[in-house]
Amino acid sequence: SSGYGHITASDLRLHPDAITMLFQEMILTPSAMLAAVMALVAMVGVLALHQWFRSETHTSTVGEVSRILIYPLKSARGISLESSMCLKHGFQYDRRWVVVNTNSEVKVSGTVGTSVSMVNCPKLAQIQPQIGFHKCAVTRQRSLALNLTAENMPVIEIRQEQMTSGRLEHIHVPRVSCLAYDCGENVARWLSTFLGKPGLRLYHMAGNLEGRRPARDPKWGSVARSEDVVSFASQSPYLVCTEQSLADVSSRVGRELEMERFRPNIVVKCTSSKPYAEDAWQRFAVNNIVFRIMRRCGRCMIIQQDPMTGEKDGDDVSPLLGKMREYRLDSSDERHGRAPVFGIRVVANCEGQISVGDTVAMEELGSAALGSTPQAAGAGAGAAAAAAAAARIGSVK
Repeated sequence: SSGYGHITASDLRLHPDAITMLFQEMILTPSAMLAAVMALVAMVGVLALHQWFRSETHTSTVGEVSRILIYPLKSARGISLESSMCLKHGFQYDRRWVVVNTNSEVKVSGTVGTSVSMVNCPKLAQIQPQIGFHKCAVTRQRSLALNLTAENMPVIEIRQEQMTSGRLEHIHVPRVSCLAYDCGENVARWLSTFLGKPGLRLYHMAGNLEGRRPARDPKWGSVARSEDVVSFASQSPYLVCTEQSLADVSSRVGRELEMERFRPNIVVKCTSSKPYAEDAWQRFAVNNIVFRIMRRCGRCMIIQQDPMTGEKDGDDVSPLLGKMREYRLDSSDERHGRAPVFGIRVVANCEGQISVGDTVAMEELGSAALGSTPQAAGAGAGAAAAAAAAARIGSVK
């Protein structure tokens, strides 16, 4: 007997002369040689197919984009769009302006002040920003302008030259400081008058500035990559929520909730009626843009506030926050603490445009691809780990 039947696929990969050894041990009849060649071709094909399956990305449709929202001024009202450009730091114009309290008693070293939000300044929710363009009377060129409106206040326009000609200063936006341009005295007076707090100023993150690096976040930096960048948004460039999950929360608190209360950028209408399917997503694609999930979004006190007025639903813990704490706490990551999770924080892999009605396809990665994802450490890589973590939230009771 020749013994060639005992040579394995690993032997063929490990020994370059394996084929020569094989034929030396065989009885070199034409039929034997043909059989050996066919066996080797089949073996190589199986190995190639196996390697392809391990590395290939497969997609399955999970829904469609039903809404796109941007919030040019952090913590102010949003703008609903039919389409928008996805940029590295988030949607175009999303959270590129922020109100900073320069009279804050507690300042982070090296900064002029700390950003204010709807939590400590509820009337921010009553300011409606609009993106516009100003045409120069001399050059006839159009340039960016931000308009702010509020009840019993004159409309104020901040032109592009005002956004980038002011002082470039370090400001503190929770946990990650950055550079931004002061937008001038006129809008500072407008904000302080309407919001009833002296020392408020508007800052702009212009396109020539680096942005904030979520990897530097002392609490959540481990779920980000060093190259990730964000504007004034909290920790991630994009926030995604689903209609099915909102419907479930609404049914549990006994009233229809506004999606704006959760301040997403992308709202998905899923093909499945099951809520919180997004908990187990790892990557999904919209119009050839792949979004990588950083983490689930732990919710703060803002969800207790009316998104149009800023008024709180309750004194301390509203029925909404209390109910969500009963079934949406994420025990898979202690950093969430008592913050219930709703929605997912994501990063886009490239720039491009997405529109309402675009298909949302979840990417199912082969084992080799899953093993190489940056979420392997700390965030739970692989579909099994993601599903297990989702199960620990206890989304269905």
